Amino acid sequence: MQSLIYILNFFLQNKFKRLNSLQNIHSNEICYIFGDGVSIKHFNIKNFSNFKSIVCGKLYLHNDFEYLNCKYIVNCDPFFITPFFLNLKNKHGADPNSKNKKFLTYDPISLNLKNFIDENENINFLVDITNYPFVKGNNVFYISRFFREYKLNKIFSKLNSYEMFGQTLPIAITLAIFLGFKKIYLVGCDYTHFPSRNSHWFENQLPQIWYKKHLNHMKAFFREATKHVKITTITLDGVSKNLEYITYKEFTNTDPIYYENIKLLTENNIRTLSSSKWFGYKT
Repeated sequence: MQSLIYILNFFLQNKFKRLNSLQNIHSNEICYIFGDGVSIKHFNIKNFSNFKSIVCGKLYLHNDFEYLNCKYIVNCDPFFITPFFLNLKNKHGADPNSKNKKFLTYDPISLNLKNFIDENENINFLVDITNYPFVKGNNVFYISRFFREYKLNKIFSKLNSYEMFGQTLPIAITLAIFLGFKKIYLVGCDYTHFPSRNSHWFENQLPQIWYKKHLNHMKAFFREATKHVKITTITLDGVSKNLEYITYKEFTNTDPIYYENIKLLTENNIRTLSSSKWFGYKT
């Protein structure tokens, strides 16, 4: 599999070079980076419309997504937006039967994202090169861990955490540095909080609260990244051990208000998330 990916990368090198044109395009600006943490259930995301956004995960499904000034969406999972994803990834999924009769069939969430990319030419999407040619367009930019000479990869190498290449949040932060942003606010990145919480804003379940599990979460990466950009994580009501932090109330001057996922998603989007058996989301 790795040899196949390397060959694919070699013949598609020109696809990577397009990303170079974006370097420092947002020099000295401020941005938000959104994760999928359960804290977003407490946040009115309309309060984050004043700066440009880089979105990770499923936030594009949120009912209020249109109020964000979203310029970039990052999804760097190999083969995610291809009809091979279920077959290649099944052994890691929540449902061992999720690939039955699914050969050359898109996972519902993958197909949803593919359609969203096609319909939103004003947003730039960063995806792994293994998704080519199943997703392409002027708003699609490709990345690969196998070619360190490209400008984005060189920045990642400077952060001394190349083994994390392919994880969404490190890639999003590296992208922000590459684009020239001078300050990042993390929203919904709950593993950077203390205490930390699991679960997602789009799931219908109470989170576990952890006081020890994520004490060193991305600690080495953050130590290097903050030499290049200022990073502040916006917490629900706690602190952060590895980053500067500010609570949602302090940042927005409004109280957090909890909404369950059925208030944050359309019925169609809940149905899409529920029908993706491989992920096993509790919606």
